[in-house]
Amino acid sequence: MSFSSEVKKELAEHLNVQDHCRRAELAALLQCGGSLCTDEDGNESIVFASENEEIVKKCFTFLGKSYNISLLPPEDFLDVRNRTEYVFEVTDQSIVKKIVKDFGFFDKDDSTMQSILKRPCCRRAYVRGLFLMNGSVNDPAKSYHLEIKVPGDKEAGQLSRIIQEFGIEPKRMLRRGQPVLYIKDGTQVGDMLTVMEATGALLRFEEQRVVRETRGIINRRVNCECANLNKTLEAAKKQVDDIRYIQETEGLESLPENLVELAKLRLEYPSASLSELGEMLHPAMGRSGVNHRLQKLMSIAEQIRLR
Repeated sequence: MSFSSEVKKELAEHLNVQDHCRRAELAALLQCGGSLCTDEDGNESIVFASENEEIVKKCFTFLGKSYNISLLPPEDFLDVRNRTEYVFEVTDQSIVKKIVKDFGFFDKDDSTMQSILKRPCCRRAYVRGLFLMNGSVNDPAKSYHLEIKVPGDKEAGQLSRIIQEFGIEPKRMLRRGQPVLYIKDGTQVGDMLTVMEATGALLRFEEQRVVRETRGIINRRVNCECANLNKTLEAAKKQVDDIRYIQETEGLESLPENLVELAKLRLEYPSASLSELGEMLHPAMGRSGVNHRLQKLMSIAEQIRLR
């Protein structure tokens, strides 16, 4: 099971909510997965469908609790895209009319939705419902990315404002003409899990995040040390090449006395560090002193080449 599926499973099992929060989450579920249908006799029904059976069962349960009704259990069928969808239908005309009125379907002034989302806890429930229907989150061991698709620009603006209330800054893009809000910052993805009350998923997310970021720090340090080592080896090779050039052209005996010993040590120990070379000198010398003398040797070699 993917991390995103684990998150949705936890959220789908989150049933212990107040009536007003249940209404807010239902609004999101019906907004994305519900449709108002009319048969040839003019009878209306509300059909809810999703590929995720647990989400359909949650909507089924919430409607049953909210309207004190008994519904036929969700059925599954294969749609035209060869995907299994789970569906249930509300056909009682009085209940359908009440649901339409309560959730403000086709309500252009948004007054019903504003009433539903007046409490912070209800706004959390609304975000949870939208994520359940149209959201996804990447495995934190691989990358940080959480997104929610929304039906249109109006819903995208509304969701963006709600998320911003919790200190999270989502970005927006269009995918096949449909608005998508997304977050790529690891801290803010964790904050979104907190907003949706996915406590178990948040703990797993933070655990993986610590492992990933620790691994990143270690990799950066190793890369830095490897880069420094490569630079040191390249510098040592250049020093050896210059000393050999002096030896082959002028002879080491042509060097000032204070450089001869160091030149011989560098030829004998081509991979030794400056500090190690300094300890082998008589008397011993510090790293900066050794570096100064090696630079002098390289300068002498360059002068010979220019003759």
